[in-house]
Amino acid sequence: MADTEQTSPEVTSLSRIPFSKEDEADIESLAWWLRASGIVTILTVVFGVADMVRQNNYSNIVGMVIMLACGVLGIQAASHFHKVATTDEADQDHIVGGFRKLRLAYLLLSVWIIVGLVFICAVFLFVFVAVIVMGIGKAA
Repeated sequence: MADTEQTSPEVTSLSRIPFSKEDEADIESLAWWLRASGIVTILTVVFGVADMVRQNNYSNIVGMVIMLACGVLGIQAASHFHKVATTDEADQDHIVGGFRKLRLAYLLLSVWIIVGLVFICAVFLFVFVAVIVMGIGKAA
């Protein structure tokens, strides 16, 4: 009669993703460049903060914190991608972890850029309204 045996979907583990030697070299290169970029970003922040302290001007401290976070996230993503290229275990977890770190870094940068653009638009709007209200530029 009716077959009571249920077939479950076949679960395949992606703990080991077979990459070619060229792919592994590309992933390792990506990890190296991410790590180098993160280190340069962190060094830039260190020198930027030192310059802010020297000038006693802390107007860009939020930008420096965001840059520092992006540098650290880049180094963490590099670590995940390095593990994908050099180990044969948990490849899927490492790839997803690396992309999560990159996503967060780009999300932080995107929000910072959008906030900056909104600020610039607000200043232009304020100046425009001030000119109209005060009647600056009217012929006498």
